[in-house]
Amino acid sequence: MPPLGQDDLVSTALILGKFLPPHRGHRYLAEAARREADELIVCLLANSAEPVPVELRHAWLGAILPWATVVSTVADHPIDYDDPAIHDLWAATIRETIARATVDVLVTSEPAYGDEIARRLGARHVLLDPDRRRFPISGSAIRADPRANLEWLDEPVRRWYEATLDG
Repeated sequence: MPPLGQDDLVSTALILGKFLPPHRGHRYLAEAARREADELIVCLLANSAEPVPVELRHAWLGAILPWATVVSTVADHPIDYDDPAIHDLWAATIRETIARATVDVLVTSEPAYGDEIARRLGARHVLLDPDRRRFPISGSAIRADPRANLEWLDEPVRRWYEATLDG
């Protein structure tokens, strides 16, 4: 059997975040990442103090993005975009969580950390919609006023929020 050529290699794209909650902007990133590579990994990086359990967010991502590999972990690391040691810590956690030696493409809407994390992972960074013009929503806006932002949520997430609001 001849050796694999460069064109035969499988490329891997990565999106990452808290997904607190997952919303249509996240789906947009995932769909763009899917076009960039043969395989997509969605890495959910939760904090133990967050209001929606990591297991629930993981399940939502699996339902919304059935063609992606969803992995998750809880890591209570600090966030400091100016500290190289913190970027190193997050990159190590991401590597451990995705259980991969390499990632080819990191797709984010985050100029604050995207370039640095991509560099540490040995990946190319694709920055999409950093000003959130195409999808003017964030997880914090949804958490602040879920009822006003239900339109940005895919079905399983929307159902959960509707039940929570009605309960």
